[in-house]
Amino acid sequence: KNPETKRKDYITVDEVRKMIKSSYDRKRGDRNFELISHRLRAITSILVGSGLRISELLNLKMSDLKLVEEECYIINYTEDEIKNHMNKTIAICGKAKQYLDEYLEVKNRLYPNSKYIFVSVKGKQFNEKDSIIELNKWYNRAGLEGKHLCNHSFRATFKMACMDRNISDQVVKSIAGWKLS
Repeated sequence: KNPETKRKDYITVDEVRKMIKSSYDRKRGDRNFELISHRLRAITSILVGSGLRISELLNLKMSDLKLVEEECYIINYTEDEIKNHMNKTIAICGKAKQYLDEYLEVKNRLYPNSKYIFVSVKGKQFNEKDSIIELNKWYNRAGLEGKHLCNHSFRATFKMACMDRNISDQVVKSIAGWKLS
């Protein structure tokens, strides 16, 4: 196998900011720009802020979101929904909540009957393969080069951001749903 296909790159928080900034720049010929750009902002900010696996995020249904005092969304995962069979709760607050609210406004206008939070431009559940393709497209569109994003890139970014804030390894593992050793 090609070693490049196994490489797992993480991106910096600054690179995430550049991706998000580039999502406001509509280019000629962009189709479905409103849905796609809002979805990118919501997905990247939630992944970086929560340590969720992409599959955990993309499998969320509208009924999984619980709004707490207009400030945060809370999502409870049971051990059956998580790869490592752990219960975990995440909060989506601040900018991530803002981006999610903006995305949901567009998504619910276009596809009001979709049970999934993240949908494709056809209103179906947005899948992991297409999300990786799209995230790499936006990474390159932001003028960033040299990395190939995969389904674990944002989990690594989450871990690095936590380490930069001196959050203990045990806490990071607990939040992200990694097995504690």
